[in-house]
Amino acid sequence: MTKEDLKKKLDKIDGKGYKAYKDLEGEYEFEKFILYIDHVQGDPFAPPS
Repeated sequence: MTKEDLKKKLDKIDGKGYKAYKDLEGEYEFEKFILYIDHVQGDPFAPPS
């Protein structure tokens, strides 16, 4: 996916609950790097995993 795809996803989840962040998991290609979001924790109060 591209950085534009990431922006669209961020706009889509803006104002939604924490669980919406799961939609960000994936690989996003920028000009000089690739951003990998491998895991988004489902519960903001759970210990880090």
